Amino acid sequence: MPILPALYTGCLYILLKKKGESGLKEYTYLLRCSYFHKRHRDLLLCAFVLFETVQTAEQMKDTIVDTVLSDKPKHECGICGIFGHEEAAKLTYFGLYALQHRGQESAGIVSANGDKVFLHKAMGLVSEVFSEANLQCLAGHLAVGHVRYSTTGESNIINTQPFLVYHKGMPLAVAHNGNLVNTLDLRRHLEEKGSIFQTSMDSEIVVHLMARTLDMGLTRAIKESFACIKGAY
Repeated sequence: MPILPALYTGCLYILLKKKGESGLKEYTYLLRCSYFHKRHRDLLLCAFVLFETVQTAEQMKDTIVDTVLSDKPKHECGICGIFGHEEAAKLTYFGLYALQHRGQESAGIVSANGDKVFLHKAMGLVSEVFSEANLQCLAGHLAVGHVRYSTTGESNIINTQPFLVYHKGMPLAVAHNGNLVNTLDLRRHLEEKGSIFQTSMDSEIVVHLMARTLDMGLTRAIKESFACIKGAY
């Protein structure tokens, strides 16, 4: 027998009144162990009018929505890379298909044959973005692919990955999974030096940092760039 939404609301108020954030954790556990239908979401959120201050209500609302009521899977992007295979893009496609649970907003693949670089990406699931025809166009023995679950930046075509740029005639493709925690400072610093950003992704920071030292070689550029970055990736 499902526990009534009214009981959830009452438990929320009592736990928060007595224990504050520790009570919220107990309430979160209660929700996860019990039945809670989406149609009750509004009733639950209405409980926040019982809080002593609007500020507390807003803080607690965000916490509950993020930890309990979110419809999104608790994952952050998926990446697959293939090197040294004549059908690298197709193998990357299968890899992304297996990683679809990691991100459902967009999908993309960049491939290269040592002479040219090829890119195809769009909003949607892997099976919606790619067809046999456009996979045939992704020629080359190496490829990198990405499925996106946004943690920073808006969900739109501009922020799809892999992110492909050209610097002094050299193509550079980046597919990133993680969170960079000092991007605001880095972005401000790079913009003061003349960098022009095309997206709102933290991943683009990597490209701009690498562009400063690419003349020293790719390995050195990677080492110097990631020495500046804080976060997980």
